[in-house]
Amino acid sequence: YVGLFEFKGDKVTHLSSYFIADRVNVISALVTPKDARTYTLTLRYLDRKDGEAMVEEPNVNKEITIEVKNNLFVQKSL
Repeated sequence: YVGLFEFKGDKVTHLSSYFIADRVNVISALVTPKDARTYTLTLRYLDRKDGEAMVEEPNVNKEITIEVKNNLFVQKSL
């Protein structure tokens, strides 16, 4: 999962979550603003091949781009 949180003083509020995959290694995260309340989040990560056991180390490069609007995940594109 990737999550969005708001920090105000000593209070942390969960805003939104998006499931990416199970037990992956994130390589990079890039935020690209669209306007004052909208941006895209592009994640590059290592995953496993389809059907590969979870005990195997992730080694397949993948990328996902998710749109965020008003602090909520709204759309995914591959």
